[in-house]
Amino acid sequence: MKNGWTGGQYSLVRALFGAYLCWLLVTLAPPGALQYSGAFAAICFAVGFFDRAAAIGCLGLVGYLALGRPALLCLAGPLLLILVLPPVPYGTIAAIGRMDPDGGWRFPPALFGAVWIAMAALYGYLGYAHFVETLALDARLVVGIVLLHLFAFDPGWVRGVRPDGKETLFYDGTCGLCHRAVRFMLAEDRDPATLDFAPLQGETFAALDAAQLPDTMVLRCADGRLLLRSASALHLGARLGGYWRLLAALARIVPRPLADFAYDRIAAVRYKLFARPKDACPILPPALQSRMLP
Repeated sequence: MKNGWTGGQYSLVRALFGAYLCWLLVTLAPPGALQYSGAFAAICFAVGFFDRAAAIGCLGLVGYLALGRPALLCLAGPLLLILVLPPVPYGTIAAIGRMDPDGGWRFPPALFGAVWIAMAALYGYLGYAHFVETLALDARLVVGIVLLHLFAFDPGWVRGVRPDGKETLFYDGTCGLCHRAVRFMLAEDRDPATLDFAPLQGETFAALDAAQLPDTMVLRCADGRLLLRSASALHLGARLGGYWRLLAALARIVPRPLADFAYDRIAAVRYKLFARPKDACPILPPALQSRMLP
C-alpha cells in the first residue's frame, strides 16, 4: 500500500502516542520504581531517544499491566511497529545534525498494509459490545484505541497545496532555529521542484529590493506575493500536506495578530535558545545543495 508518510509525520504521531503511554503507565502502574521506569521509557519513546530500546521497555510494562487488563495488549501495536520500521526517521534525537535531514526514511508499503490488517483484527476482537463495555470501564483505553487510528491514516490522503511555479523561502542565515526550519522543509517536502531556499543576507534576497521588510522569515510565492511571519509558516504547512496541513488548518483559527505576536516573541529570543551556525547555508548532500540559492 503506497503511502504519504514522512519521517517527521511519523515522529509526530509517535510523540503523541508516547505522551499517552506516559500518562497511562503513570496512572496504572504501581507506585514506585515500576511507575518511574515506565514514565521514563515512554518519554524516551516519545522524543525518539533510543526509541527502540524504549519501545521494548514499554512493551514489557504494558504486558505486565495486561495481566489484569487483557485489552491493553492492543496498545502493543505501535511499540512492535517501531521495531520493524526503518530506523532514525526525521524527528528522532539520532537524526539531529545528520547531513541528509530526510535520511531516506520511508514507511514500507507492506508494513502499512499490515497496520490495516492489525486494525481489522482489533475491531474483530473488540466488537461493538466489548467496545462499549471497555468505554464504561476505562476511558483511558479508549483514548489509546483512538490514537491507534493515527498509524492507520495515510497522510497522502490530505494533499498539499502545490503552487503553479517556483517558491523561495528566505531565512536568517545566522539563526540556528531558521536552519532547523530549513532542514525540516527539506526532510518533509517530497516535491523539491517547487521550493528553493536562500539566506536573507544573500544576493537573491538583495535582488528583491525588500530592505524595508522586518527581520523575519519571508516566503516568495509563485505569484510574486511575499508572506511574512505566521503567514509564511501556515503556507508552508499547507503545501506539505498530510498532518502538517491539518495542523496548519487548525492553527488558522488563531487570529493573525495573536499568531504574529507569538512568532515575534520566539524570534526575539531565537539567538539565545539556538547556537548560531558557522555558515549561512546548512551542510547538506550535493543533491540538496542545488536547492540552496546564494
